Amino acid sequence: MSPPFVTESATDHVPRTTRRSPVVLAPYQVRAVETLAAEIGKTQREIAYAPLRRFDIAREHGVSLLTAPTGSGKTLILGRTLEALTLEAASIAAGFRGTIWFWFAPYAGLVTQTQTALRKDCTGLKPCDIMADREPSARRPGDVYVTTWASVATSNREARRLRRSGERSLSLDDLIAQLREDGWFIGCIIDEAHVNFGMNAKSAASFYLEHLRPDITLLATATPKDRELSTFMKSAGLGPPNRIEIARDEVVRAGLNKRGLVAAALLLNESQRAAIDADATLLRAAWVHHLKVKARLRERGITLTPLLLVQIENQKEKGPDPVRAVADLLRQVGVPDDVIRTHTSGSPDPAFHSLAYDEDCEVLIFKVAAATGFDAPRAWTLASLRPSLSPEFGLQVVGRIMRVHPRVRPIHGQDMLLDRAQVFIGDPRRQGGLEAAAATLNALRSGIETLSDQISIFAYGDTNVAPGTPPIIPEAAPDRLTASVTTAETLTVALEAEYERQIVQENTSPFDLDLFGAPLPEPIRREGDREPKPGHRFYDLRRDLGMPLRLKTERMPEPAELPHLARAAAEAFEIDDRVIALLHEKGVAAELRLKELLLSQQERTEAITALLSPAKLARAAQGAFNFNENIDPRQFRARLIERFAEAMETRGDFGIDRSRLGRVIDQIAVYDQDRIRRALRTAQSRQAKSIDAEPLPAQMEDREGLFEALKAAYGVFPSRMNRPEQVFAQFIDTAPGVKWWLRNGDHPAWGWPVSIVLATGRRFFPDFVIAVEGRRALDTIRLVEVKDDGVEGPLNSQLNQTKVLTGHVDYLDVLWVTKSDSESRIERLSYSEDQRRIVARGHLSEADLC
Repeated sequence: MSPPFVTESATDHVPRTTRRSPVVLAPYQVRAVETLAAEIGKTQREIAYAPLRRFDIAREHGVSLLTAPTGSGKTLILGRTLEALTLEAASIAAGFRGTIWFWFAPYAGLVTQTQTALRKDCTGLKPCDIMADREPSARRPGDVYVTTWASVATSNREARRLRRSGERSLSLDDLIAQLREDGWFIGCIIDEAHVNFGMNAKSAASFYLEHLRPDITLLATATPKDRELSTFMKSAGLGPPNRIEIARDEVVRAGLNKRGLVAAALLLNESQRAAIDADATLLRAAWVHHLKVKARLRERGITLTPLLLVQIENQKEKGPDPVRAVADLLRQVGVPDDVIRTHTSGSPDPAFHSLAYDEDCEVLIFKVAAATGFDAPRAWTLASLRPSLSPEFGLQVVGRIMRVHPRVRPIHGQDMLLDRAQVFIGDPRRQGGLEAAAATLNALRSGIETLSDQISIFAYGDTNVAPGTPPIIPEAAPDRLTASVTTAETLTVALEAEYERQIVQENTSPFDLDLFGAPLPEPIRREGDREPKPGHRFYDLRRDLGMPLRLKTERMPEPAELPHLARAAAEAFEIDDRVIALLHEKGVAAELRLKELLLSQQERTEAITALLSPAKLARAAQGAFNFNENIDPRQFRARLIERFAEAMETRGDFGIDRSRLGRVIDQIAVYDQDRIRRALRTAQSRQAKSIDAEPLPAQMEDREGLFEALKAAYGVFPSRMNRPEQVFAQFIDTAPGVKWWLRNGDHPAWGWPVSIVLATGRRFFPDFVIAVEGRRALDTIRLVEVKDDGVEGPLNSQLNQTKVLTGHVDYLDVLWVTKSDSESRIERLSYSEDQRRIVARGHLSEADLC
C-alpha cells in the first residue's frame, strides 16, 4: 500500500504513553537515543514523501551506526530508541501502522540475554519468538524479533524450516512481505555488528537485500572500521551511515565503565619457559587477584561475588580437550570445582545468559561466545590463554571486564582495586591482536574526536637483548706511522693506523679481519722452516724478560678416569639449605609485570612463584645434564640423586622418595647450573692434570714494521688484536708491576698455549698470559680474558658464564676485562652471584693484576 501525504506536525496531536522503564539514562545515552530517533524519523518522512523510492531511500539514508565502548549500554540505547518510535510511528508515517523490528545478535547465547534486557529495561517493547509468533494480524508497534543471522541466512535445518510456509504459519519471507503490505515499516538492528557476519557476510547481505529489505537499519559496534562490517555494507549496497559515536570517558563518568585497565604478564626467560607451566602460573596469579577483589568487596560491605573469565584456545586436531585441561589446572591451583562453569560451542551451557548473575559461578571458561556481547558486570579479571587474538576480538575480550556492577556504582572512583580491570596474558609475544587493537584505538584518537581513550598493551617479558657494538671504523685512514714506541697516545694512533692499513690498503672487508675474532694463523717457525711471507718478518722470543721456557696447560682426564669424574663431581656437589628448601617448593621465583594502560601508564613488578611442569622439567633437564660430553648424563644424574639422599639421611631425613629428590636435581640442572658447574670444576681440579706445554716458539711471524713493546714476549704488539685487546696491551706494557706478557694462542693444534679444561669438557684459551710481581701463583703468572662484545649480548652467553667461573690449576683465577666507553680505559668484569650474570666492576687498576 502507498501511505498518504503527511506533515511533520502530525505528531503534535498524539498522546504519549505513560509506561516508563526503571533505568534512568545517562546524558550520553539520552543524546544517542534522541539522535537515532531523529535520524529514523527523517528517513520515515522521506519514504512517506516518496514511497516509490522506498528501498533507495532506505539504503541511502536509513542506515545509522552506533559506535560505543563495550559496557556503555548499546542494547539499552537501541531499545529506548525503539520505544520512542513505538509511541509516534503511526502519526509520523500518516498511515503506516508503526515499525516491526528484527534484531540480530551474533550468537544464539545472546538472543536470550537481549530478550531479557529488553523486557527488564524497555517495557514498551515486546520481544517475539521468531519460530512461534508469525501471525501478521497479531503484530503491534514495538514488536521485536530477536534472532541471529545463522538462523535465517544459512542453509541449516532450522533456517530451512523457518523460511518455508506451512499450514499453521507463514514462512519468515512471507511474514515480512505481509507486514510490509499491511502498512508496517520494517526495521533491522544488527547488534555487535563487528562479529555478526564474518564468513556469512555474503549470505547475510543476500537475505538483507532480497527478503528483509528494511526501511531502517541500526548497526551497533564497539569496534570501528571493522572489515566484516565494511564487507557487509558494501555487499548490501548501503550508503554512508549516520554515525553516533560515544567517547569512553563519558561512559566512565557515568559509572558504567571501570576507570583503569591493568595488563599483567609473566616475565620468563627461555630457560624458565622450558620447564615452567606458564598456563598454571598465569591461572594462579589470576585467581589470587580474583580473591583480592572478592575480599575488597567484603571490606566495602558490598554483597557481590566477582567473576573470573578464562579464555582458552581452540582444540587442536587429535589434541587434548583444552576445556578439560584448563579445568584441571584451575583445580590444581586451588579453585573449588563447584564454582567453575564452561561455555563453548562444543560444550554450551544452556543457562549461559544467566551465568553473569549466578553468583555460585566464580570462574567461566570460554573460547569465543562469551567474548562478544556477554554482559558480565561481575567480571574484574580475565586470563587469556589463547595463542593469538584478532584486533576486533581482542578489544571485545577486554570489554568483558570493563563494565561496572550496579552495586559498586555508589563507590565508583573511590577504590583503586575495584576501579580497575586486570587482564593476564599468557605470552605477550603472541598477543598481536591486543596490540593491533590498541594501535587502532590510538589512530582513532586523533582522527575521531568522540573516541578519546586508548588501550596500549605492553609486552612484558621481552628478554631479547641487543648484540654488542662492533669496533668503530675510523672515518678516514691516516698515513701509516713508522716511528718507534713513544707514548701510549702515539701507540694508540699507530695501532689504529695498522688496522686501517689492512682495510684500506689491502682492500679487505673489516668483517674478514682477525680483529673480529677469527683464529690466529700459525705463528710458529722452527729452524729449517720456510722464509716469511712477503711483507712479514720473524720476531725473536725475548729470553731476557725471564720467561719460562714452557708454560703450564691442563689436560682432560684419561678415558679410564672418567667414571671417577662423575663420582667426584657428585661428591663435590654442594647441598645447602637452598637446595633442601626446593624439596618443599613447587615452583621457582619469577616476576609478574603490570602496567596501567588507560590512566597513568605506570609499571610495577610483583614477585611470584612460577609453577613447574613435571613433564617439561624432565625434558629440559635431559638436555641440561649434558654438561660434559665425557660424562654419561644419566649416570651423573643418578650420582647426584644418591649424593642428595645421603646428605638428607645425614640430617636425619630418611626415606624421602627418590622422585622428589630427582625433581630437585632436575630443577637445579635447569635453573642453577652454576652449582653443577662448580661441582664439575672442583672435581676436575682434583683430577685434571697440569702438564708442561710444548716450548714457546723461538720466533713468531708477523707483519713488518710493528711497534715495539717493552714487555711483550716477542718485543712487539702483535698485529692481530681487536680494539679492547690493543688497549689492554698498552696498559700492561707500561704497568710497573708487570714483568712480561704474551698474547696467548688459541688454536687447538698448537702445543705451546695455555688452556683450561672447562666443566663442559671443552678447552678455554685465555687471551693473555702475564707475569705480575707479588702474584701468588706459579711463576707469578696471571691469565687474562679480554671481551669485546660489551656487557650485553654474547658476553653473558652460557659458554662465557661457564668460563668466568673457571680457574687454572697452577695459575689460579682468570682476570676478565673489557674496554670501557673511554677509548683508553679498561673495565674489570666478574660474575655476580646475585644477578647470575657477568657485570662490570669499575675501571681496572694495577692492583687488580696481581
